[in-house]
Amino acid sequence: MKVTVLVGGVGGARFLLGAREAFGRTAFPQLADDPETPNSVTAVVNVGDDAYMHGVRICPDLDTCMYTLGGGIDPERGWGHKNETWNAKEELAAYGADPDWFGLGDRDLATHLIRTQMLEAGFSLTDVTAALNRRWQPGVRLLPASDQRHETHVVIDKPGGEEGERVAIHFQEWWVRYRA
Repeated sequence: MKVTVLVGGVGGARFLLGAREAFGRTAFPQLADDPETPNSVTAVVNVGDDAYMHGVRICPDLDTCMYTLGGGIDPERGWGHKNETWNAKEELAAYGADPDWFGLGDRDLATHLIRTQMLEAGFSLTDVTAALNRRWQPGVRLLPASDQRHETHVVIDKPGGEEGERVAIHFQEWWVRYRA
């Protein structure tokens, strides 16, 4: 049986754990990215929350699915690596680098650096995701919803602005900085 699901974020990653269990994680996990493998699950993952920060491409939903299914997610936060360190974030803060409200863990930063390097070399996000999944072995095929950038922006009242003054900000700023 071949199952395809649309997912995003922490909830989507947790749903995929059940889908992988229910719909037959193949006996050969290294073949899970092969569309011809019987009893396979393919997840089409949201890219609307993706962003470029500190010069790297961040794909939080793809990474959360990959880390969760690959056994590397921080179980308390539900995102990022378990046993994460924050040395790069602290050093960026010491330099006064913006955005200061968004933190990248050291292990997570490695994923973003590799992704950005591959994208800049001309690989598609689909190909990059497949390459990253070879390390994590998620047991499902993870596909970005698009290889193109489709970042989400939110219109809010401008912080500190005049009444009725509105501004569009990136979804991650709304979600993380302003706590949605």
